[in-house]
Amino acid sequence: MNDFQLYNPVKVNFGKDALGLLPEMLKPYKNILLLYSENVIKDIGLYERLMVHLEGKTIQEYNGIKANPAYEDCMECVEMIRTNPVDLILAVGGGSVIDGGKFISAAAPFKGDDPWDMLAKEEPIQGTVPLFAILTLAATGSEMNCNSIMSRNSTKEKLAFSNPKLYPIASFLDPTITFTLPPKQTANGIIDSFIHVLEQYLAVNEDTDLQDGMQEGVMKTIIKHAAVVKTDPKNYASRSALMWSASMAMNYIITAGTNGDWAAHMIGHELTSLYGVDHGMSVGIVMPALLDVFQEQKHDRLVLLAKNVWGLENDSEDKLVSGAIQKLKDFLQEVAGTPMKLSNFNVAEDAAEVIAQRFTGRGWVLGEKQNVDRDAVLKIMELCK
Repeated sequence: MNDFQLYNPVKVNFGKDALGLLPEMLKPYKNILLLYSENVIKDIGLYERLMVHLEGKTIQEYNGIKANPAYEDCMECVEMIRTNPVDLILAVGGGSVIDGGKFISAAAPFKGDDPWDMLAKEEPIQGTVPLFAILTLAATGSEMNCNSIMSRNSTKEKLAFSNPKLYPIASFLDPTITFTLPPKQTANGIIDSFIHVLEQYLAVNEDTDLQDGMQEGVMKTIIKHAAVVKTDPKNYASRSALMWSASMAMNYIITAGTNGDWAAHMIGHELTSLYGVDHGMSVGIVMPALLDVFQEQKHDRLVLLAKNVWGLENDSEDKLVSGAIQKLKDFLQEVAGTPMKLSNFNVAEDAAEVIAQRFTGRGWVLGEKQNVDRDAVLKIMELCK
């Protein structure tokens, strides 16, 4: 196990009555930015519920955050609150809205040339506007971590930044809000949260029995309840399990002291920024192909996955490795409702070369052993076709 420091200050309010705690927690704040995506929260009746809890507050609204939040949209909001300052951002949505809220929180007080430099040049975060999150889609874990991923439409880039200052102060998780999600969004969330755990679990680690067990538990929970919500989307027990699993998948608690490998996510980001593939689907396409290429490196971890998550046994280790990858492919296809291949997602024929060139241009060498280079990307992308 690696040495580690663990810090997670988010106050999580979970359950059917989570929003009822909002008025008390909003008492220190008067001027609030309500951040959301188009009319989504109005369509599901959440906007009206929130207005009751926001009574007496001065509210500015910005509803221009889209899937894969765009720098250009967020900067429009930044200029709005620089003109009329707020003392709290209330981000209501899934990972895109919450990630957008984190960027806006840090961009509004930024004094440099361009807030994008916090991502592209790792310029320091100079301050933040306090942030609350109300979750509408269980997927990225952004409600309980200090990460944000942003797209810049003008350059077709998708970059991430992370800083303890980006943690939400409080997050409100009511599983009933997810009852009416479209099946596609539910599928994206399930795949994203599962791959979050898998990318960390399959990194080579030693003496991490506790972390392995917790990660296995989260993955088995996602597998179990993904099947339930497909036929019973208003099953509260399953929506609760999936919502908390998504938070646990990316809040650093179950992975403290372990290595990670985010190569599949980084390749997936390129599929999203260049070709508009939904994030969950992008990592679902890439991850099995990456494992096919690196199955020797991840051999021992794949054997653990086969036995402890998929329940495979009584086979040679080589068969367990191939079986683990096949079970993953089967699970992802079942959740997505379609084979996880680029040909099903309107991706250009030359995507492999385009993405490989971007890796070369940025000097990127990724993966736990820093061996996911241009050649590896080409092999992975070829298997994704």
